[in-house]
Amino acid sequence: FSDPPKKLGTVGAKRLTHAARRAADACDPCRSHLSAPDKDSHSLVAHRAQNRRTAARCATPRIRARVPPRPRTVSRAREKTRLVEAMASSRRGDGVEAMEQTCCRCAGWSGSGRSLAMMAALGFLWGGACFGFNGIKRVLLAEGFLAEACEAVGDEPCAAQLEGVDAAWTFASAMLNVFALVNGSLSDALGLRRLCYLSAALLAAATGAFAVVVSIPGRERFLPYAYFALVESGMLLSFGGLSLQGEPGTLTTPCGGAADVKVVAAPVMETAFALGTLVFPALALVHDAVKGATLVTLHCAYFGACALCILLC
Repeated sequence: FSDPPKKLGTVGAKRLTHAARRAADACDPCRSHLSAPDKDSHSLVAHRAQNRRTAARCATPRIRARVPPRPRTVSRAREKTRLVEAMASSRRGDGVEAMEQTCCRCAGWSGSGRSLAMMAALGFLWGGACFGFNGIKRVLLAEGFLAEACEAVGDEPCAAQLEGVDAAWTFASAMLNVFALVNGSLSDALGLRRLCYLSAALLAAATGAFAVVVSIPGRERFLPYAYFALVESGMLLSFGGLSLQGEPGTLTTPCGGAADVKVVAAPVMETAFALGTLVFPALALVHDAVKGATLVTLHCAYFGACALCILLC
């Protein structure tokens, strides 16, 4: 305790000191066991030693705060070890259940991830119509499409024939830029399911028109319009896949982590359509390898199968 102020006087200072000591004794029961010192020096030394013993006896142990245990994490190396052990146990005939549980976490989807995977598969099947025109152009020239436009008959296509076939892709690519705003508005207004229904119906109608154009003479001038309908059905699928950028969900690739649909929707659709350009060259190789294969029996059959897949998905 600090010394009392001098202005209270001797009696007031003593009363204040005794009151403070009584308050301290009430707060700390151990202080009540401390003895008061006498006037001589021997009693003062004994008083201090007794107070030290009393304070040590009354001291309470310090309580340490309990730290919660750290959560146990499984490292990638340990997870890979578990996968190898599960594979080894499945070969021996036991632990098949553990292996199935491990593989279930390798690939999958949640939320709109399923829709994105479906649209990517459809974009791969039908993406060749948008960017794989060279694959079908070679078949058109091989079957003599617009051959009557050439003045001289020969094995090589003439300039007029090439210009007539190229006009289909020129018109279709130009109209795609014009219809971009229309496709975006349809995607917002109809939703993904109805947009797929519209794409399937347009593809079915375009398939019939394309078959008529390439099989009946005198209908060659309608090729740009028929091919634009084919391309437009594919672009509707593209816009439908891109509309999933605002939907919640995840897509898990095999042996990879989960990716947010909002982030990977555009790259997945672009990759699917880029790979779809290989479909039309593959159909051209089948056309050359199989005897009797024509644009109607091969390509139009493939177009109809794609329309059925879009309708069912």
